[in-house]
Amino acid sequence: MRGSRYGVVVLLLAGCFLLVSRGVLPGLRAPLGDFANYYTAAQLLVRGEPLARAYQDLLWFQQRIDRLGIEDQLGGFIPHPPPAAVVLTPLTPLPPLAAKQLWTLLNLALLAGVIWMLRGLTQPARVSGEAAPAAPGRQSQDGLSLQWVALLVVLTGPALWHDLAFGQLYVPLLASLVGCLYFHQRGRPVLSGVLLGLLIPVKYLGAPWLLYWAWRRQWRLVLAATAAGLALVVLTLGLAGPEPFTVFLQEVLPRHLSGEIQDPFASRFQSWNSLYRRLFVADPLSNPQPAAQLPLLATFLGQATFWLLFLWLLAGLSRRGATTRRDSARDCAWILSVLLLASPAGASYHFLLLALPGTVFVARLIRAGRPRDATVVVVMLVSVNLPHYLYLESWAEGWANLLAYPRLWCVLGFTWAGYRSFSGAFSGRAIRPWVAAAVLALAASMGLRLWSRPQADPAQWLPVDGPDTDSRYGLVLKEPDWASSQLLFTYVEGRKGRYGPFNGKGRRWLPPAPGSFYAPDLHPQGHLLLMEHWGRGKAEIWLSLGQARPEPVVEGEKPVWLGAGGRFAFLRSGGLFEHDLESGRTESLSAAGVAEPGGAIEDLDASAGGRYLALVEKALELYRLRLVDLGSGREVTLTTSPDRIRSPAVSDSGEAVAFSWLQDGNWDLWVVRPPDPRPRRLTRHPAVDDDPVWQGKRRLIFTSDRGRGLQFSLLYTIGLPEP
Repeated sequence: MRGSRYGVVVLLLAGCFLLVSRGVLPGLRAPLGDFANYYTAAQLLVRGEPLARAYQDLLWFQQRIDRLGIEDQLGGFIPHPPPAAVVLTPLTPLPPLAAKQLWTLLNLALLAGVIWMLRGLTQPARVSGEAAPAAPGRQSQDGLSLQWVALLVVLTGPALWHDLAFGQLYVPLLASLVGCLYFHQRGRPVLSGVLLGLLIPVKYLGAPWLLYWAWRRQWRLVLAATAAGLALVVLTLGLAGPEPFTVFLQEVLPRHLSGEIQDPFASRFQSWNSLYRRLFVADPLSNPQPAAQLPLLATFLGQATFWLLFLWLLAGLSRRGATTRRDSARDCAWILSVLLLASPAGASYHFLLLALPGTVFVARLIRAGRPRDATVVVVMLVSVNLPHYLYLESWAEGWANLLAYPRLWCVLGFTWAGYRSFSGAFSGRAIRPWVAAAVLALAASMGLRLWSRPQADPAQWLPVDGPDTDSRYGLVLKEPDWASSQLLFTYVEGRKGRYGPFNGKGRRWLPPAPGSFYAPDLHPQGHLLLMEHWGRGKAEIWLSLGQARPEPVVEGEKPVWLGAGGRFAFLRSGGLFEHDLESGRTESLSAAGVAEPGGAIEDLDASAGGRYLALVEKALELYRLRLVDLGSGREVTLTTSPDRIRSPAVSDSGEAVAFSWLQDGNWDLWVVRPPDPRPRRLTRHPAVDDDPVWQGKRRLIFTSDRGRGLQFSLLYTIGLPEP
């Protein structure tokens, strides 16, 4: 590991060149990547818009990205916790590109601080009353040089490049964790705790460290971290209110921990959850050829792996030598390694955090006179961050899936190499009670899984000749529409970063056009298509004639045709309006006898003949679904609820209105038939069922993310029971 000084310098210069060309410069050129998600969420807080909708409506959040002028960038705030929206609020006065450039420069400054503090962690302890631990063999009393530490950080390669290019938060998170250890080693527990606590509500990888410090009875550090974390939570509550936290805890976090984010079958995520799904859970699109169809086994293996890793973590902590601050750095590095190994969906930039345990493990091994073992750690650190797994995606079928997860095995190898750096004998007695507790917890979780298995409903997957799936994102089919015996839906073209209307044969409805288009509504005669387009800081309604290039018509959103003529209804600033294509006139529908809402109208639908309107409005924290007969002027309130209602769909005769309703923390389809005021539940799956549209008199087409990532939905169909 001593190596040539010139060799280290050459490698470091080469790594810095790649860092600048593949990380820094892309980060300065465009506000793309994950930065768009954090920046848009911060803008929602500043503008007072509901952050909770960022979790519940993928397209709604995407439209806010479009509104900011960030083009061709797919986005979503899932699965970030609400305080993640606060991080970039100081940058919201700047336009997106300037904000991204400043954020990139700030991250470079933090990275320099990380390298300096990591070097300090490798130095002999010089705190009063605490000596450096003795080590056999040759030692380096000065620790690792600054060049070596910088090289270990740069060797994370694509992880570091992508973090800077995409504007992620893992450089600040790494600075938080390294700073916590650095200042604890120097006897400053309050500052150490503040640095740790500031990022725990944003990226909760640091939360287990808080438990560790409590176990070590470092109460000043624990209290400081808790206070810093609570301060950020309180600030978020003040800006966004409690609703985003409720939605996150009930709807997002459970599915995140189970790996159901984006495409849970994507081998690109290289996680245990993804591997077990590919081996034992069939999916008609994402995983048609598993090794076996044993979904319960996949669940068991996922739970068992979690508890085995937990016991391995305790085994590492039980191998203790002298109790020093340097051992705390070793313990925290070990905890971080196991957490990354257990990650439910690891992206490349997550493994930037391995720079911390990599540096700590290498320094300990060098100090103990074990350069070969230190070399193994370095090799595994580099191997984890190589893009080899991308070239093996085609192998991800059947038992060959085991060969398609090289990064997962490399992370396992890195963790094992780190475990071997520990001194002291393993004490089985120390973790024996935890083994029994883990077995009981596994049995209880599997029993709960069997007891709470979803109730069957008659919904069936609706196969469409969909476009080629994007291996990065999977298929996302939204907003179905049925008119003139044709099926349309909104589909995301992942490689282009755009949403647009596609038909049931998987063909793009529009010729290539800039930007994204949403909420397609096909004319009853099938020759005109209304769409919603976000750009230039506002929502506009665009019209396509005969699948030609669309043109803007009027400012507004959520257009619906009013019969076979040239009239359509739409929303603007919470009000209901009508536009006539022939005259070009736009007027409020209150002039046509529709009562003014008591609050803001959030959603609407019209029957195929244009006589009936179904409206969802919100006032005084209550949601109201009402039906309007434009022919007679009669209106009736169908249901009122404090729980959110969306996506109404009124039948052609006006006899029934289907809608999506949030009940008991889950979105399902319901139907109400006036004058009967009692809604009837149609679906009972623990997934997001949404966007119903009538296909005839007794059948609905809708979207659902069953067995997939949250909000990553396909099309389903369900028949209505007899009245």
